Amino acid sequence: MAAYTNLILAIPHSKGEFDSSLWSDPELVRRDAHLWTDWHTDKLFSLDGMTDSRIRRLIGTVSRFDCDLERLEDDPLESQGQGRLYRRSHSGATRATIPPERAAAWLSLWAEWRVAARYFSLDCQRPLLIDCHSFPSAFAPDVDFCIGYNDDATRPPDEVLAIVCDVIEASGFRASFNAPYSNALAPDGLRGHSLMIEVNKARYMDEQTLQPLDGSTSKGDSWSRATRMLRTIYFSLLVPRPANFDLGASDGFVVRGRSLAESRRTNRSGLCERDTGRKVGASVH
Repeated sequence: MAAYTNLILAIPHSKGEFDSSLWSDPELVRRDAHLWTDWHTDKLFSLDGMTDSRIRRLIGTVSRFDCDLERLEDDPLESQGQGRLYRRSHSGATRATIPPERAAAWLSLWAEWRVAARYFSLDCQRPLLIDCHSFPSAFAPDVDFCIGYNDDATRPPDEVLAIVCDVIEASGFRASFNAPYSNALAPDGLRGHSLMIEVNKARYMDEQTLQPLDGSTSKGDSWSRATRMLRTIYFSLLVPRPANFDLGASDGFVVRGRSLAESRRTNRSGLCERDTGRKVGASVH
């Protein structure tokens, strides 16, 4: 059974407020932020502040429309104006000039984010970094949870990927590997493995009001259902497990313990078969 002594939750995009004074059309950027901020993921993936010394949290303090903490230093999206410091928003608003002192401060935050992720990993015996995100439901309506990984030494073993997929599916959600997004945060010097989990926003929040769901939707989507599933993933991968934790039926979810190949082959929706070509270290959204 694959297991980790610690989980590092990297949550970069949960902050929505940004410096509107630098953008050509602040209202357009606000609409982009409404759509592309990973709202509430700081609380969702942290399980509403659950305390467990084996789970460490790294939560971004700046909007991606000020500085995107996940972008690479030489990110391919730089050519589209969406590198570490966006020059163009998703809808075309521009940020032609950034005062040097602001740019330096934001890039310092970017560097500190990556150093902190590496430091946390070096301070653990067998860590797994979980890169935590959400995405708009309209972008991939047939995917509830996207599982991303790199094709390098940071890739978790097949057994780990299969466990995560099984927990998601056993809870009634649909899972996909490296689609619609691929890869996972892996700063230079990271110790251990890295895994991305992207959740469809419609599974835990109202995308218009930005409020968490209470379970009243036709699918029964709710904040508590999503956090219960994430809790099961965490404790399925951590050692030692709580005394009352049963991998076979935690929180009512049955985790079958199949291989990754079996998870792909028997997936009800077929989504877990959608492994796509990807570049190691490529940016997520």
